[in-house]
Formats: sequence, C-alpha cells, structure tokens
Amino acid sequence: MTAKARANAQRATPDVDRYASLGKILRLVRVLELTQGMTTAEILESQALSRKTFLRYRTAIQAAGLPLVSEAKGREKVWRIQAGSPRSALRIHQAQAVALLVQRRGTTFLDGTGFDELLEDVYRQAEATLGAGDRARVRHLDRKIFDRNDDAVVHEGRADDASELISALLYDERLEVRYKGRAEAFTLDPYSLVIYRKGLYVIGWSHRHGEIRRFALDRFDAIDRRRGDRFKYPQDYEPARFLGGAFGIAGDAEASLVRVRFFGKRAIEAVTRRRLHPSQAWESVASAADGSRVLCLRVSHDDLDLARWIYGFADEAQALAPPDLVRQIAARTRAMAERYAARRSGARS
Repeated sequence: MTAKARANAQRATPDVDRYASLGKILRLVRVLELTQGMTTAEILESQALSRKTFLRYRTAIQAAGLPLVSEAKGREKVWRIQAGSPRSALRIHQAQAVALLVQRRGTTFLDGTGFDELLEDVYRQAEATLGAGDRARVRHLDRKIFDRNDDAVVHEGRADDASELISALLYDERLEVRYKGRAEAFTLDPYSLVIYRKGLYVIGWSHRHGEIRRFALDRFDAIDRRRGDRFKYPQDYEPARFLGGAFGIAGDAEASLVRVRFFGKRAIEAVTRRRLHPSQAWESVASAADGSRVLCLRVSHDDLDLARWIYGFADEAQALAPPDLVRQIAARTRAMAERYAARRSGARS
C-alpha cells in the first residue's frame, strides 16, 4: 500500500482510540468539576490512568480552554477546576455515598435497560468526589451492601427500547409498538413508566383498545418512537388513581372488599410486616379463638397477583370475600389437590 493510500485509509477509518480517549477525558473533567481538588495519585487511582496518560489528558483539557489549575500540597500537586466554574462546589460525604450505593443495589433489576449504566456512572462520579479517607472506607461497599435481586423481571437487551420509551415520555410523543404474540403493531400514547416488583411496565392510551392500558416492557417485541407525532398529555390522569384498585398491577374489575383470614402467628406476622396496599387493615385488633385474624383490602378481586399471594400461604390463609374470589381459589385448590393425588396414585402403580 502506498503512503497516499495509507493516509486515505486512516482518514476513512474512525479513530476508535481517539474517541475512547475523549470519553475518558470528559469523565475526568466531570470528576474534577465535582470535587474541590484531587491529587495526582488520587486521579491516577480513581480513573485507572498512568502518569503519562494523565499528563496527556491534562494538556488536552487545558488546550480546550477549561480552567484546570494545580497547587502544591506537600510533595503532591492538587488538581481542580478553577473556583467560579459552574458545578465546581458539589461534594458528597460518606453517608451520601452509602445511600447512593443502596439505591443502586436496589435497582439491579434495571440491568440491560441502559439505566443501569447511567446509575453506575452517577455512583462512580459521586465516589470520586470523596476524600481519600472516605473513599478507602467505601472501597468494598459493593460486597458489604448486597441485593439478591430475587424474582426480578429480566430486561436484558432492552436499552434501545427503554431509550425510545423515555424519550417519548419526555416529549409526549407516540410510540409504535408490537406486543408478543401479536402480528400487527399499534399506536400507544405513553403516560407512565411504572416499577412493580422489580419489573418495568408502561401505562398509556392504546389506540387499538380505545382505553388506558398497562403493558409489561419485557413483553414488547418492538418499540419505536414516532418522532414529531405528539399528543396532549392528559391533565386529569394520575397513575396512582389508575392503579389504586389493583392489588398488583393487572386487576381490571372494580375495587371491592376483599377479606382473607390468616391462621398462625408466622403468617400473621408476615402480613403485618409488609405494606401490601394502601387500603389494608386488620378487621379487629383481637384475634379469634383459634388465633386467626382477618385482613381487609379494597382491591380488584380478579387481580392474578392477589390470588397468587393468597396461594402462597397455602393452608395458612382462607379467602372469605368476595364470592367470586372464594370460588376461584376453591376451584384451583381442588384442582391442585387432584393433581397431587394423581401423582401419588401413579407413583404407587
């Protein structure tokens, strides 16, 4: 290849290393803006840079006209963005770093949506603003504060969908969506992104159904934002009111009085410890002669999450009202008992 051909090829090929370096330089600038000063050693450690690379980045930052200055601190230099520069005064302390990590650990179900990377970036930037002593103390927080992330909905590979959805929510733009099992796409005016039991759901006006509906993000096959196709966000819409009658997120029937009797201290304590619904209340303070207590809720009785929650207590819970819920649970309980009986019979034969 001739020298001219090599030059043309270099101009035509994106300089990946240059873009990668630019990203690291911008991250360093953000960190220095958030701190009141970092020594060279602190910068090298927190940004995983060699001294030679940092000197190159320093030159690039100053050449761009950014007010990066240094002052002597013993045998070290302390680097900072010059006083008066916007955002240069923000600094967090150890307790705030812990609070941020607790929040980050509680949102690991967002992995794969793009939110996880943004939250991690926020935490790392905040961590970099800590003093040397505090930064040493929080070094192993990712192991000291841990979330098992049980029963989380898998959102892997949903970064593009989440980005389209958030943009549509911010700009009041319509979405073209296709739900799993449906061949045809339909239009959705997104009103809310709802977090429920470590899963993401969308509430909005479905043009196909002609009403407000809820959809699970992981059940979409495709989400495309219709740029420029805006709708008027309804002033009278409130997600809390729309979901108020649901025990979980899927109830469609009108809210009615649901009564469930719980037997045994363990079951009663398990219910008492958790806020299941704003309407929950024990029917009376005193327990019945057998030690049982009746919980009352005003929710949609056809909510599948309600039935599954009651099933989870097995013989420690009994639905008392409304009649439709009692019949549903009784029928499914009989079917389950018959299934187990059939298995035992087959095992003996």
